[in-house]
Formats: sequence, structure tokens, C-alpha cells
Amino acid sequence: ADAAFTLKGNPLVEDIRTTGLVAAIDIKPVDGQPGLRAYKAMENAFHDFGFLVRITADTIALSPPLMITENQIDEIFSDKMPKVLKSVA
Repeated sequence: ADAAFTLKGNPLVEDIRTTGLVAAIDIKPVDGQPGLRAYKAMENAFHDFGFLVRITADTIALSPPLMITENQIDEIFSDKMPKVLKSVA
């Protein structure tokens, strides 16, 4: 889950919390429309980038399968999540 912290510095990321393989990424809400940005991120992650995230308000929750390789984790945080965040910027 330390890989999640590679998203630090992204202009949409407000906070990152991890425990084990689970990560929560708080993103900046759209003014006056709480939850909309995270909802769009969830849609885009699934439809455009082929992976599933959960959301609560403007928090993206990642809980990958327990059988996951380091390369797959790196792909999530160095490739897919940055693209998802860019898609909702």
C-alpha cells in the first residue's frame, strides 16, 4: 500500500490512508456537488481503465485481491489511478 503514496502531489488528492493492501484516497470534491467527482472516477476506472474501485462520498477505496503481484500494484498506482484522476480533473 506504500505505492498509494506515489499519488501524493496530484492536485486532486487531499489525503491518502492505507492499511495492508487497502488504500483510501480522498479527492477534492466538485464545488456544490459532493461525491460527483469520485462517482465519475469509479465509472471511468471501470469502463475506461478496466478496474474496480469503491467510493464513499469523495473517497476512492481500493481493496485489491489478496493474490496480487507487485507489478500489478505498481500498474494501479503509476498508470491506472493517475489516468483516472486526470479523467475527472
